[in-house]
Amino acid sequence: QFISPGRKTLQVQVDDGLGGIGSCTAVVEVRTSVSTVATSNISSSRQAVDLNSSALLPWYVVNAQQTPGQSGSGCGLFQNGEQIASSTQTSGVFSTPPITATSQFSLNCSGAPPANITVGLNPTQSSGLLPSVQLLGASAVTGGSPVRGRIVVPSGTPLSIQWASQNATSCGLTRNETEVLVDTRTGVPIQTTQGQITFPSITAGGVVSLICARQENGQVYFNVDVLLVSLAPLGISISTNPPVVSSGQVSEISWTINGLSQGTTCQVSRVPTRLVNDPTAYQLFSTRIPLPGQAVRQPSGVLTEDTTFSLNCQGGTDIPPAVTAEVRLNARWYQANNQECTAFCSSIQKSNVPSPEGNLCASGEALPASAIGFIEFSSCWPDRSCNNPNGNRPNARSYGGNCYADGQKRDGDGSDRTRGCYCG
Repeated sequence: QFISPGRKTLQVQVDDGLGGIGSCTAVVEVRTSVSTVATSNISSSRQAVDLNSSALLPWYVVNAQQTPGQSGSGCGLFQNGEQIASSTQTSGVFSTPPITATSQFSLNCSGAPPANITVGLNPTQSSGLLPSVQLLGASAVTGGSPVRGRIVVPSGTPLSIQWASQNATSCGLTRNETEVLVDTRTGVPIQTTQGQITFPSITAGGVVSLICARQENGQVYFNVDVLLVSLAPLGISISTNPPVVSSGQVSEISWTINGLSQGTTCQVSRVPTRLVNDPTAYQLFSTRIPLPGQAVRQPSGVLTEDTTFSLNCQGGTDIPPAVTAEVRLNARWYQANNQECTAFCSSIQKSNVPSPEGNLCASGEALPASAIGFIEFSSCWPDRSCNNPNGNRPNARSYGGNCYADGQKRDGDGSDRTRGCYCG
């Protein structure tokens, strides 16, 4: 609604779902003019935290001529001068790493002046005002002592998370700051100050946050603890079956992805290795993220050359290096102008073997059907178009840089020059 200019008092009632637990007031000034000055702002839910606890930092930027999600636009969060997070949006909430000393946080957004805030440490864990919080994780499969801060568990296994708080009136559990965890027995959000929850199957990494509140003399005090959950083993793999095929056949490419964090995208590409070809990788398959540990299988497409398939992932955290798998042709034609074929095939770690027509080499006068479309010919006879096989020209083999079949006149002209070798 429209509000007349002047100084106004704003009152906000805080409700945790169990009833009002506090309120605050603020005096704001309403102006009739609209500012076009770029502004950024960052605040904190708490000005001081317990040792090794995190703080939630709401932020926004206005009039900075940014386009959400567009490359080149964005904001970065810096802790004591070192960047720790970034976003391409114009508002949000940053969760800081565990704080071990008083820290200066700075919000730097392109096209806007920076905004700063300081978060300190509580004098003691039992100050009587801030509730103490403790969030622990223990794999239900591997057992062992509960771990605080970060836990690595095998993909697909259960995970037990325990929490406890003192001096708190209520607590809440969230995963990745967006999903409110519920008690599976009652279906309602968990708000008790201690307990345990077991995830039947962990299939993705993330952050579990415990937020506890205490009401004292009309004020509300919050404290947060976080547990980083990663999957093990972290990794990706790719393989081919069969790894060796004949020209014109298809292999099967399969790949698995384990333990990668949310926001990760992966791509399978193929890199032709033909000698006369641009070796630039190009995308072969659409991005498909399988369930952790499950293999995704995809036909390679018709292969007419040795081909390398590469699986690489980007975005997220804990990204492993790219992995590759190769499909080799057991035998095919290679362009080999004026080459002696035994030596040429050996130079590419292959052997000079007979083609389906029984030829070891190809020339303009010894032109087998299997070489057409794979080998470039410059001089042919009797069909000077080089588009048709010669017919009965068997047993062609190298004589230096020339290729002669049985009964072929060995006069050393241009149509006798070797143009291709069959290697496998």
